[in-house]
Amino acid sequence: MKTTIKILFKIALVLMSFLPFYSAIAQTNCQAPVANPATNITSNSATLSWTISGTSLNTNILIRYRLINAAGSPWDTIPSGGVSYNLINLFPASPYEYQVARYCINPNGVAFLSAWSNSVVFTTLPSTTTCPTPTGLSTTNITSTSALLNWQPALVNNSYNVRYRIANTVSWTVITVSNTSFPLSNLLPSTMYEWQVRTICSNSTPNTLTSPYSASVFFTTTSGTFTCNAPTNLFETNITNASATLNWNSTGATSYRIRYKLSTTTTWSYKSSSTNSKAISGLLSGSVYTWQVRSICTSAGNISTKSTWSVARTFTTLVQSNCPAPQTLTVGNITSTAAFAIWSPVSSAANYQFSYRMISTSNPNTAWINITTSTTTVALQNLIGGSVYECRVRSNCFASGTNGAFGPWSASVLFTTPVLISVHPNPSSEQVIFTVTSEERSTAQLQVFDFTGNPIRELNSNLNMGENKLNLDVTQLNNGIYTYQFTQGIQTSRGKFIVKH
Repeated sequence: MKTTIKILFKIALVLMSFLPFYSAIAQTNCQAPVANPATNITSNSATLSWTISGTSLNTNILIRYRLINAAGSPWDTIPSGGVSYNLINLFPASPYEYQVARYCINPNGVAFLSAWSNSVVFTTLPSTTTCPTPTGLSTTNITSTSALLNWQPALVNNSYNVRYRIANTVSWTVITVSNTSFPLSNLLPSTMYEWQVRTICSNSTPNTLTSPYSASVFFTTTSGTFTCNAPTNLFETNITNASATLNWNSTGATSYRIRYKLSTTTTWSYKSSSTNSKAISGLLSGSVYTWQVRSICTSAGNISTKSTWSVARTFTTLVQSNCPAPQTLTVGNITSTAAFAIWSPVSSAANYQFSYRMISTSNPNTAWINITTSTTTVALQNLIGGSVYECRVRSNCFASGTNGAFGPWSASVLFTTPVLISVHPNPSSEQVIFTVTSEERSTAQLQVFDFTGNPIRELNSNLNMGENKLNLDVTQLNNGIYTYQFTQGIQTSRGKFIVKH
């Protein structure tokens, strides 16, 4: 018996000696992507793309990019899937650099990040717009003596010139406003009006800068006795996983205009009806929809007008049968800014919708962030240290004839990101102490920037497992607010401290 135990023990030692070898193979097969030249470059956007090779089929990607300038801008990171990403909100005529890395999983089921790809540099185009004209002009709330003029701003925080007149007359009435709508009053009944709007980009005399006026918009006031009421008593019938019938009380209108959308989006879909009900299809199962309806009326003289939109109403489509919720949702590899979620596959699922949100006692109902993936893993990035997160996942089984057929949500899973770094005392007059808790031995960099964003101090340190303290002498710094960036591996934490002598 003792001899048998000794033989088994020796076999186990031999097998354990091969584990580092297999781990090294997994690390080797996680090749860095190849970053391609940026395309579709405009004054504020560009399309980034990359090529993936190696044995791992995981396409979860981490992008990092930065503005190339003398101050040395820090990297910004964005998680992505697939092989391309449209980068927006860039500065015109500015050089940028980007790299990509991929997530892989070793034989022990632990996710890790590959090396960063080659750097690609591109320059955004110069801006050609000096003072753009407003867009999206519309006229609403039309009565016999008033109307509301609306438009979309071309720039933020600007004022506007609105001019209007009776159609086919010569003289304009010009009004300066600071909002993106203006109520007209004291109009004539049953009269056609024309109006335009332009942006005031600079009002410094004598160098006033304005855009050209927009194209004209026409509307006709109603007669003094005609009203067009919005529908009331909205309700739904025949709700399925992909369709519903919308109903309302008749107002005697010629026709009706219906709009509906997913409650989590801002884009409306529109339908028309000659009766007081409308069947809609192509809906997502297990989803909340918002809808409204308005009357389209025709008065004496064949003049058409619209009511205001009705009060909004919501309904929820049924969940798809034979599309079960994924099981064993687990969150691991949790750091102060990242986490990795994984769940068991569902055989009937074409893909999955993963949702997560940060929750707190002060705001327990924050909006969900949705991610669609064809794999059973999601790499979460840009999380906030010391925060509680909730996540869930559901299957999308693509029922025939619908855009998507979701099953029920899995049970929610909560996880907490650790605090990467703490700062005290704050404010300080002599020394600021940065306390860092590290899960492993590693190198770290602490950069300090003044209020203009220029780097003024840099500390490089070797961290030990457990608590580490980095001391920063501030006796030579002026009073004010300073920002810091602490980098440990792929984790980055930013914050502020105050110097007050």
